[in-house]
Amino acid sequence: MTVEVDDRFVGLGLAVDAIREDQLRLLRALSYLNELRDVPANSKHTGFQSSVQVKHGPGVLYSVDGFNNNGGTRFIQLIDEENLPPDGYPVGLPVIAVATVVGFSRDFGAKGLRFDNGLWIVTSSTVNTKTIGAVDMLVSARFA
Repeated sequence: MTVEVDDRFVGLGLAVDAIREDQLRLLRALSYLNELRDVPANSKHTGFQSSVQVKHGPGVLYSVDGFNNNGGTRFIQLIDEENLPPDGYPVGLPVIAVATVVGFSRDFGAKGLRFDNGLWIVTSSTVNTKTIGAVDMLVSARFA
């Protein structure tokens, strides 16, 4: 149906169709954003590291993968702190023991492992305290 055109009126049929198209585009975009929200991010660290800040602030770690390039066993520690603590900092579980020159992977399930302050992944030469190791760890993490 078309209405007389002046400053206040337009072809109503065309206007309604345009609004419907805009609404459909918006619904498709919102659906896509909802899908992205449910997909964990991947950390993008290249080269060997001794420590990696995976996330600033609260979050959830779903998995961590990496490679120990050191000639000795290393302990991969997950630290729930905003800033990297000094050596000697007491570390709780989980700690991932990694044999010499080998890859590692740990999955924390669908609910993941919660961190309240931030997430650091470090390589340590000791199991229960942070003693930063050499720059010999490759690491990737899935987190939200």
